[in-house]
Amino acid sequence: MKVFKKISGLCDYESGLLKTDPFAGMKFKQPKTNRFLTKEELIRLFKKEFDIPRIALVRMFRVFCMTGGLARSLDVRNLKKEHIVLDSDGTYWIRKTRERRKICAIFRCWIYRSEIIRRYENHRMCKTKGIFAPCDV
Repeated sequence: MKVFKKISGLCDYESGLLKTDPFAGMKFKQPKTNRFLTKEELIRLFKKEFDIPRIALVRMFRVFCMTGGLARSLDVRNLKKEHIVLDSDGTYWIRKTRERRKICAIFRCWIYRSEIIRRYENHRMCKTKGIFAPCDV
């Protein structure tokens, strides 16, 4: 209905096609809803296999962003190998200055993030350019 209201707003009422605006005074508003993925949905998304490699790559980095910490794609895009640190327990940590606020942040990588890091650490493009992601996500 919102689209029809926009179209009727573009009509020339002087031509006689429409006498009056039928949507005058009406407001169309959708309620805002915050939808979060459950842990089961996130695991299902992580384990889903795609035939197209580019889609699989984008899915991996969306999961990486959704698992906490670096929620902005700009932060993930500028993530380099020197930002990912392996401690003595074998746990990966991300130590990086946030792009927007310019504050230093430290994030612990849970198991799926660690698996994503291991999956792409030997990628040809990552090794040559010293980046975390094999493409510009």
